[in-house]
Amino acid sequence: MEELLADPELGPVFRKFGVLLSHRFDAEGIHLWRSHFGFPSIYIVESSRSFPQFSFDSAPRFYFMRGDRVVDQFEGWRTGSNELAGINRWRKAYRAMQP
Repeated sequence: MEELLADPELGPVFRKFGVLLSHRFDAEGIHLWRSHFGFPSIYIVESSRSFPQFSFDSAPRFYFMRGDRVVDQFEGWRTGSNELAGINRWRKAYRAMQP
């Protein structure tokens, strides 16, 4: 999360349009994440059935949407020791969803 929010290209976009969803009821954890990252768009999902197009089986899992359609998604942040894998994958997905 820190890497993503600190990225000069992706951070502002994620702050404006990004939403974190959790299916685990942990109100204190959500509050800590909101205050630590200064990112208010973190929510607890009542039921994963409310979001049938999303999988809550693993985390992190990222979805990129255009309107109500998922145009790309991937799981995880790093690939082995590649510290830039997450940011690079985000850039690729973000650019793919541009008109």
